[in-house]
Amino acid sequence: MDQTLVQNFNASTNARQSIAWQLTKATVDNSLVFIRYLVDQQGVDVNGADYNGFAPDAECRYWAENLRHPVIVAATLERFEIAIYLIERGAQVNSRTPTSQETLLHKAAEKGNFAFLNHVLELPGIEIDPLDSRMETPAVKATRFNHLSAVEALIRRGASENIPLPVAVAMGRTAIVRLLLETGADPEQIGHGGRPLLYVAAKQGNTSVVEALLDAGAHEDPVARASCPAMTAATTQGSHHIVQRLLSRGWSPDGDGLDRDHLPPLHTALQYGYTIVATILINNGADVNMLDADGIPVVFYAAELGNIEVLTLLQSRGADLNININGVTAQQKAAERGRREAVRFFRRAGRRSPDAH
Repeated sequence: MDQTLVQNFNASTNARQSIAWQLTKATVDNSLVFIRYLVDQQGVDVNGADYNGFAPDAECRYWAENLRHPVIVAATLERFEIAIYLIERGAQVNSRTPTSQETLLHKAAEKGNFAFLNHVLELPGIEIDPLDSRMETPAVKATRFNHLSAVEALIRRGASENIPLPVAVAMGRTAIVRLLLETGADPEQIGHGGRPLLYVAAKQGNTSVVEALLDAGAHEDPVARASCPAMTAATTQGSHHIVQRLLSRGWSPDGDGLDRDHLPPLHTALQYGYTIVATILINNGADVNMLDADGIPVVFYAAELGNIEVLTLLQSRGADLNININGVTAQQKAAERGRREAVRFFRRAGRRSPDAH
């Protein structure tokens, strides 16, 4: 096919289809022989900026309109031999795609071909941290596609370790998170949605990422504890391993903030039925008589859940089982939910209590 293309090429009869189109078409078709012919013998500009006339086909038009530069087309389609040839013939290595504003390095990082990426990184004048239209660097691209070696190579060449960290945390890329933290990334920076990274990881229930952040020194300042508490985030997900680790690092079992439903951690655990989390919190000193923002006590949530083991544990830690809120008791809450065992539990507890109403 390559020789046929060369034999049939006639620049003088190509007025309706510029040579730039043919260069892109040859790149899409992975025809290095024809590309060499166009560049070395016909003097075609390897940067292929002149797209006059009609495209050879729809696929070629798609790549040309979206990527513009043949070298970026080659990298995107993993035609690395062609890409290297075009670079050697003077392709602009920092050129950008029309819409996404991606560079050759963005594409090399996305594809994760270590040999090609290193080739691009060694080019004179290559920009290490260019931002595309999504405000993402090549290191962020490599992180999204989980190319650990690519991230490491970029960081080694001077790429920022802080920029990809929020993406690595949000996507649960534990190995990349650890690499970035080990090379100096700030574990307390703000992630996507204005949330601290520790909160994001806890909200996802990602124990290994939480551990990596904690090992790197992540903690919560008063503002974060009030607005985005990691303890409540972990409790909401039922992540008992994360709850246990936060407690071991000095977090309060009561939390210093409320979740979006205005619930402390213990209330949250009981509302979602996370009995293991609730047990851990109680055993680590959670206030068993704490009220939520609406004045509802822990025991009401436990009554609605109907778990006798949790109710017994609350009783042993001094919870007021007979508390009356606006004429409603925990026993009534249990009855409303049809928790018969819980109703019997409260009756027995009431008979034993000298303060029973």
